[in-house]
Amino acid sequence: MTESAIIIFWPSIFSSGTGESGKTTFIRQMRIIHGRGFSEEERRTFAKCIFQNIVTAMKAMTGAMTTLRIPYHNPENEMYATWLRDVNTVQVSQLERGYVDGIRRLWADSGIRACYSRRCEYQLLDSTEYYMSNLDRISAPDYIPTEQDVLRVRFPTTGIHDYSFTINKI
Repeated sequence: MTESAIIIFWPSIFSSGTGESGKTTFIRQMRIIHGRGFSEEERRTFAKCIFQNIVTAMKAMTGAMTTLRIPYHNPENEMYATWLRDVNTVQVSQLERGYVDGIRRLWADSGIRACYSRRCEYQLLDSTEYYMSNLDRISAPDYIPTEQDVLRVRFPTTGIHDYSFTINKI
């Protein structure tokens, strides 16, 4: 009697790297391209983080304005910057109209734009320009993040996560 065995080859990818090196973004891309993507309900869960990313980015730029000694084109925008610096980002769960107005005015300021152009001199989220350019859509009351919004959101990933998806029927 002969024994036969079936060997199943299950390819795996192990991803490791420093913070903000793209590990989670890579997995999200694979999920969008080769998996089932993100359902509307799953995308909704990212909204709070997207709002926090927007506030975090603007706070980083207003802080860098001081550090880099870049003046605001419109001196009134210093008031918005001061107000925004005092916002506890962790508690941001929606983009209130006041936040949006202040962020919009700051983003339109040529001083902030000069600061943005020097972003290699301080830490700033890669998705800043994308989110600022889409602020009207993102701040709408009926906002549901798109897959592109989800792909660009930044939040610290901790622990070990297992994701499965099929590529070419494998």
